[in-house]
Amino acid sequence: MKKLVIASLLTIAVATPALAGETFYVAQNTKNQKCRVVTEEPSGKLTMLGAPYQKRGEAVKAMKAMDACKAPATDSSKS
Repeated sequence: MKKLVIASLLTIAVATPALAGETFYVAQNTKNQKCRVVTEEPSGKLTMLGAPYQKRGEAVKAMKAMDACKAPATDSSKS
């Protein structure tokens, strides 16, 4: 009985993080190089940048810090 209780608790402990919520990814469109935060693992025209994040705010913060996601500087002095 004791083994059953321990096995049940271990199963719950392992499964709980998977059920905790969504995973967020920073994705970059390979065609236009624009970045966005998505909840499904990027594929096709989207490339994943960095690691998966547990919170949307962490993904947004990481995206803003990534050089690949920063808009290229434009020179407005050219006509």
